[in-house]
This record gives sequence, C-alpha cells and structure tokens, in this order.
Amino acid sequence: MISRKDMLLEKAKNRTITQTESDELRSILEQEARNAKAVGDFIGFLIIMGLLLFLAYLMKDLLETKKLEILNRHSNKRQTWKFKNE
Repeated sequence: MISRKDMLLEKAKNRTITQTESDELRSILEQEARNAKAVGDFIGFLIIMGLLLFLAYLMKDLLETKKLEILNRHSNKRQTWKFKNE
C-alpha cells in the first residue's frame, strides 16, 4: 500500500501536483523533519549525559586516588616522627 506522502512525492516528481497537495506534502515533510530533529536532540542529550557521567567517574576516581596519596603521606610523616622521638 502506497503512503500519502509517497503518492504526493510521485505527483510532485511528475509535476502534476496541485497547490493543496503541495501544501499537504510540505506539512508532512516539515512534521517528519521535526520528528527527526527531536530524535537527534534526544540522541545528542544521551551522548552528553554519557560524557558527563564518564567525567564524574573519572573525577571521583582521581579524588579518591589523591585522598589516598595524602593519607599515605600523612601516615608516613607520623611514622617518621615516631621513629625520631623513640
């Protein structure tokens, strides 16, 4: 079964389309363009959210690593101080 859009496109290709049909075809194509843009916007949103989550994970990992380095340095200083005082 041929869709209304395909039928109107065929008429436009053959240059037998009326003004009313042309307006209908334009409306159909504009709606499809809006739908495609919405899908593209959503995909872009998902990509950006994925990147933000990845960056948050990296920052969390970096902060935990930095915290461990600070704790190790602090622990080593306390042990050094203990040995000097003993």
